[in-house]
Amino acid sequence: MLATIYHVIKNLMKRMIRIACLISISMICFTSCKKDEKTRMELITAGNWKLVSDQEKTGTGAWQENIQTYSPCELDNYIKFNANNTFEYNEGPTKCDPMDAQSETAAWAFQNDESSINITEKLWG
Repeated sequence: MLATIYHVIKNLMKRMIRIACLISISMICFTSCKKDEKTRMELITAGNWKLVSDQEKTGTGAWQENIQTYSPCELDNYIKFNANNTFEYNEGPTKCDPMDAQSETAAWAFQNDESSINITEKLWG
C-alpha cells in the first residue's frame, strides 16, 4: 500500500515538474518577441495553466508525446500562480479521488533571470 502511495506521489511530482518546465518555455517564447509587453510576472499570474502536452526525449531519439497516459480527471487540473510567489494546484472540476483535497498551495520563485521557475515545496505528502 505504501509503495502504491509513494508511486502515485512520485508520478504527480514528476508531472508537476514537467508542467513547470512547459510554463517556463512558454514564458520565454511569449516574452522574447516584442518589447513593451507584459512582464513575466504579469504573464504567469494572468490566468490558470493547464497541461496540454507532455513530451519526453531520451538521448538522440525522437520526442514522444505522453499526454495520452493521463486520465481525464488529471487533464482538467490547473495551476494558478500568484504574484506573492505562491501557487495553487487545483484538481479541477473532476477529482480522480474524491478524498483528495480540491487544491494544494505551495511557494514558487523565478530563477535564472526569470527564465525558469523553482517550486520550493513538496506537494502531496
